[in-house]
Amino acid sequence: MLSNNREAEQEDLGDIIAEEKSRGRKHPKKAVSLERSRRIEKACRMLEDAQCTEREFLAAIRAIVPDGSAEFLACAELWRKFRGGKS
Repeated sequence: MLSNNREAEQEDLGDIIAEEKSRGRKHPKKAVSLERSRRIEKACRMLEDAQCTEREFLAAIRAIVPDGSAEFLACAELWRKFRGGKS
């Protein structure tokens, strides 16, 4: 888990450096996709975290996809398969 955090920090640092190099130019699509990627990575780390509850995980998923969508329901099913039921 610690190595994943270091990798995430290194990736964030790389993103920041890339953003700094492109200062003065607008990249709205890139910023949105980076934020979405970070949210997805956060949800993945939460799935791996034994201390994370289903409620916390689903709240993180709601930040990525609409509640009740096919993707949301697939993530909820993934949680139940991975964790062996509701928590």
